[in-house]
Amino acid sequence: MWKLDEICDWFGEQTGLQIDVAAWRTTMGSRPKSAALLVLEDRLVVRYDGRRSLRHQIQQTMHEFGHVLCDHLGGRRFQSSPGLFATSLDAEALAAAMQRDSLDSESEIQAETIGTQLALMTREVAQLSPGGSHGAERRSRILEPLWTALTAVVPEVRLGNPGHLRSAIVAEHRMRVEIEDAIVALAPIINLSGHANDEAAWARAIAEAVDRAESGAAADAVSPAWPTDERAVLAVAKAWTRLEMGSSR
Repeated sequence: MWKLDEICDWFGEQTGLQIDVAAWRTTMGSRPKSAALLVLEDRLVVRYDGRRSLRHQIQQTMHEFGHVLCDHLGGRRFQSSPGLFATSLDAEALAAAMQRDSLDSESEIQAETIGTQLALMTREVAQLSPGGSHGAERRSRILEPLWTALTAVVPEVRLGNPGHLRSAIVAEHRMRVEIEDAIVALAPIINLSGHANDEAAWARAIAEAVDRAESGAAADAVSPAWPTDERAVLAVAKAWTRLEMGSSR
């Protein structure tokens, strides 16, 4: 297992570029931001949303590395000359043109697939899933009902069907990433009413947001912050299942 900074160092050696990986400059109240990639003459810049979970931050970063490994830059056709910045243009502003919002093309799917494998190779992600495959199988079963409901209304975040993967560790990783992506997509119509630490309130708010999304309701709520603690996400998933079982009686 490699630490994230070790992968960045290796990537720099392989590409001959200085690797600049950091979070976007954001405020807690600003809208969620997608990751972005920018290749300069001697530097590869990756920006991610630092308000997302650690797992998702690493997945976002590795997704952008996946674009380079898959040669989606086409001989660095997106490369920008440093001369562009003589007029005080910001590299982060230019990078926004290459942000990913959904898995809506072959190149995005390829980059997300490679990025998933790279993310799972990091020590940081491995430490988020203690217990190996056995623990991952249990957690995947807990996550699956919530993942199924969310990706049904936000299918563009889904990379295949994690429930059918042979590796429970990969399945758990994909479910967690896609649940978070779906929550971010639905955030403007999730009305949590200030109960961010209440898993039952989250379950009810998600159920209402799913209904709103299915009916095409307009966004009118303040976007809440999805829990970055993975145990809290499991608690929300359990609360979701209890809520759905109660409503089906």
